[in-house]
Amino acid sequence: EEIRQLADEVLETLDKHSLENENEVFAGILDVADAAGDAPLYEKIMFRRDPDRKNGSLIAAANAYYVAGDIPNANRLLNEVQNPVQRDEEEFLDLKVGILFKEGKEKQAHSLAEELYEKFPREYHLMSLCKIVSPDRKEELLNEHESLRLGESVSPDYVNMLITLSEFDRLSCYLENHREQIHAMDGETREELAIRLESFNRKDLAKMLRRV
Repeated sequence: EEIRQLADEVLETLDKHSLENENEVFAGILDVADAAGDAPLYEKIMFRRDPDRKNGSLIAAANAYYVAGDIPNANRLLNEVQNPVQRDEEEFLDLKVGILFKEGKEKQAHSLAEELYEKFPREYHLMSLCKIVSPDRKEELLNEHESLRLGESVSPDYVNMLITLSEFDRLSCYLENHREQIHAMDGETREELAIRLESFNRKDLAKMLRRV
């Protein structure tokens, strides 16, 4: 209640005065609403800042409801999103996948997760996908990602993803196949990955990363 009262006072000040740092003020009270888990307040503030209800604002407000466990209101806002592109489309699809899982619509969620990865083939989308598909499909996805999505240099994001998935045999082969490129990795990043591998008791793989 105190947070809502504070937000109302700030919004009233913004209505009455033109502030040079208005965007920063809005960002600050949005952060407060987000930290408090108050999705209705977050929505109220968001659309005071963006009365045109742009796609990015709708998706952000929908996500606040999703995090709060309010799926109907998350869907209400996502239904207003029109023709999202680039980052908005990626965030829209990612959120929609989560919502479909919450609704128990696993088949639709799997299909949309595949679409999300195909359109935006980032490692974190691949990792999420690998956690929900069959073992055979997982192998297929990882093989395709290595052969079609990755270049000659060692990908720290891919290495990190394989660690998270406990795909240590695959990681060993990947590092061995790219042993001549390991030295080109950023030294700090390489050491961070080596330390993480040691936390999984894979000192052999950590040693491979440290080999220059």
